[in-house]
Amino acid sequence: MKNFLSKNAKLIYLLCGVLSLLTLILSVAFMTQYRNIRVNYTITTNQVTGEQKIVIGPTETMNGANQMALFTFFTRLGTGSLDELDAYKQHPELQEVRQKYLDGATLTEESKLLVYNYKSKLDNYNNMIVLFSALSLVSFALMFVFSNQSRKIYYKSNLIAGVVLPGIIIAFNLILIIMSFGLMAELNEHYIFYNIVSVLQSPNNYLLANAAVTAETNNKNLNEIFNLFNCNSLSFVLYDILFAIVLLYNAFLIVFAVLKYKWTAQRRAEVIANSKIVGELI
Repeated sequence: MKNFLSKNAKLIYLLCGVLSLLTLILSVAFMTQYRNIRVNYTITTNQVTGEQKIVIGPTETMNGANQMALFTFFTRLGTGSLDELDAYKQHPELQEVRQKYLDGATLTEESKLLVYNYKSKLDNYNNMIVLFSALSLVSFALMFVFSNQSRKIYYKSNLIAGVVLPGIIIAFNLILIIMSFGLMAELNEHYIFYNIVSVLQSPNNYLLANAAVTAETNNKNLNEIFNLFNCNSLSFVLYDILFAIVLLYNAFLIVFAVLKYKWTAQRRAEVIANSKIVGELI
């Protein structure tokens, strides 16, 4: 095993870079599944005090049709116009949505801010994935600067680089896993509400919120909203698996660096002793 690891050191360290690069690439795709859990808003500024306020509503948006669809659906839900539909009776969770997120026929301010804040958390999390992946690539590059992948004899500088730099990558991925658990728990807690928002904020689905002429069409539209639910924990779980693989692999790199430092102790001592002799002769 000692010989195998030593001979394949370049490949071992290269895989670290590949995993960091893969994480960076996949960070671009992370937000695809959750991009429509959002409420559009404008920020108003008080001309006297300079105080800024976030305004969330059906008209404060660059995309009126989508935002209007979202508020139209919850207005219909709140006024009871959906109550007689068979599709409504098949989804009793809509009653919980009405009780928890609506005040009469409108979304509560808390519900609007709930969506707004969750989208902000998702954006921040995605930015963290990008940042940490980029910094992991820098750490990987520094390991190559110290020649950890090619040195036959490890010195203290190699040991320090081989422990500290993978340790930094481990810390990054541990933070991402912890953040993921929090976001996943919140998504599960508000699963129905967030998915309804996500479906109706999609440019392709806004007509599903409007009242149709026939009950058949209204039932079909309501069922279609539920059929289009796609925000779940799957992406979080898959990314957590990737982060865990990166974490464990870098833990292995630390062990490898420590072992190689021990394996080359005798040769290192000989080189240092010979350099001293040469220095004395000079």
